[in-house]
Amino acid sequence: MTQRRQVFILCPGGMISGGPEALHQLAGALSAHGVAAAMVYYPPRAGPYAVPEPYRRYGVTVCRGVEDDAASVIVVPEVATALSWRFPHAMKAIWWLSVNNYFKWQHRNPGPSVLDPHPDFVHLCQSRYAQEFLAARRASPLLMLTDYLPEGEFAPGPPT
Repeated sequence: MTQRRQVFILCPGGMISGGPEALHQLAGALSAHGVAAAMVYYPPRAGPYAVPEPYRRYGVTVCRGVEDDAASVIVVPEVATALSWRFPHAMKAIWWLSVNNYFKWQHRNPGPSVLDPHPDFVHLCQSRYAQEFLAARRASPLLMLTDYLPEGEFAPGPPT
């Protein structure tokens, strides 16, 4: 694999839920380890998206576009696999945050199946369930990439 210059992480703009938080965590962790990583919110719109307040703690960089070349990696959540086909030159990483959400949103993802073998695809598994699902379909390569609960998420307090 060639040296990668930039990681672009595609994320639904303005959404606050577990998947977008995991995507922001990834950008923050990569940046903390010296990897150039940026959030790219979709769908595109006239004005820029702002990082949602709960995710500002990850200190992510936001950019409006993707450099589609061999030195780029595009991380695409499983709910938006159709976006991966827009970048024929970059390496694509499909992050399987929820297999069930993949099927729920499959109707919005026309085009070839990302489950078929593609030389410029990597599959990132958030759970053992996703790993087994992908292995059963012979998707490869498979890499485990999990998220975490941020510190302070469960502050001590009186029992309810």
